[in-house]
Amino acid sequence: PPYARLIQNEVEDRLSDGILSSEFKMASVVRIGVKEEELFLETVEDEAEGAELAEAGG
Repeated sequence: PPYARLIQNEVEDRLSDGILSSEFKMASVVRIGVKEEELFLETVEDEAEGAELAEAGG
C-alpha cells in the first residue's frame, strides 16, 4: 500500500519536527486529522479527552 506508506512517512515527519521544535511534548496526546485537504497535527489540551483518545487508540 503506497498510500499507507506515504501517510505514515508524512505523520512521522511532522510529529518528529513538532517534538524537536517543542511544539509537542513527549508523552502528550496529539490529534491527527485532515482539514481542507491538508494533514494537521495538534496537541489535545483537555486531559479527559486526551486520556479517552489514548485509551481508544485514536
